[in-house]
Amino acid sequence: MELKPAQMHTVRGGQIAMIFQEPMTTLTPVDTIGFQIIETLRAHFGISPSQAKTRAGAARHGRTA
Repeated sequence: MELKPAQMHTVRGGQIAMIFQEPMTTLTPVDTIGFQIIETLRAHFGISPSQAKTRAGAARHGRTA
């Protein structure tokens, strides 16, 4: 089965994710890790910055938001 790009965007980050082993190629040193996580949550879930910040904080502490 082949998914359209919009459908694949929904799957990536929502149902599957990839964690690269080389942090220097994955994370941007200009931005904080928190900012990058919030940016990803907003892109995949369409939530506000404050909702993403709450969700990122909860994940950091092992909780679900």
